[in-house]
Amino acid sequence: MYVRYLKLFNILSGALSGFNLGFCLALLMTQWTWLELRFNAGLFILLGLFLGFVTGFMISFKHSRVWGGLSVAALVLTGLVLGQGIENMQILLGSVFREGLLIPSLSLTAANYITAGIALLTVLVSWVSRRLQCLQRNKI
Repeated sequence: MYVRYLKLFNILSGALSGFNLGFCLALLMTQWTWLELRFNAGLFILLGLFLGFVTGFMISFKHSRVWGGLSVAALVLTGLVLGQGIENMQILLGSVFREGLLIPSLSLTAANYITAGIALLTVLVSWVSRRLQCLQRNKI
């Protein structure tokens, strides 16, 4: 009964975790000036999203809560370390998000709200995915 929902949440959990990890990679790549001048480093966000989606489709995450939590923690820590504080982190996250999704007209505030919403959604989807795995295991 829960198999269909479990697969859907597994794919969604993989995509969101991939988004967060791709965002971390994009933040790190924006620090490399040579690459930033020649390539849109924010596109690593979309690459991470795509790879996470494919991984979630192909492989069943057994520890989705751990992967979701680690991806969100990595995003927050990378933003804090590279931004050297909360205020700079907000500008850095917002500008890389706008650049990566190719939406330059989006305000920094809206980009930060979307990023925070995706981080919270990652944790929620990972938790629900784990609960569905437990229910499926107890059902059989």
